[in-house]
Amino acid sequence: MSFHFGLEKLMNHRKNLQDEASKNYLNSQAEYQKQNQILHQYYMDIETARKNGFEIQLSGGKNSAESLCQINDYIKGTEFKIEQQRQVVRRCLEKVEEMQELLREASIEYKIMEKLKEKKKEEFKEVEKKKEIKELDEMVTSRIKKSEK
Repeated sequence: MSFHFGLEKLMNHRKNLQDEASKNYLNSQAEYQKQNQILHQYYMDIETARKNGFEIQLSGGKNSAESLCQINDYIKGTEFKIEQQRQVVRRCLEKVEEMQELLREASIEYKIMEKLKEKKKEEFKEVEKKKEIKELDEMVTSRIKKSEK
């Protein structure tokens, strides 16, 4: 007789939930990385704009004041974008943490089912072993009785 785990469907369902939670976690983590990279790029853009402004100041020229004003406006606009992007990144991080917690819970639920299956399998093996020993004992007993006759 082979082992059959009665809660196999539930275990498979919990495995599917764990896989889905893992996928959601990885997707949220990828989105966080993407949004964080956008934020980093805004900082790099400001740094580049400031370097360009410094070069314009050094070179001078008749249009330098207008160019510096444009650079200053660009920096202010980018700083506004940075504040908005920080909020987006913060929400993404919260989502990552939420998905991580869901994954942790799903993993625990699945591991519980795995351990229960292992325990039931061990119990099944013990019962089968006892049955086998009993059958062997009966066979030996019946041979002894036959030989006595």
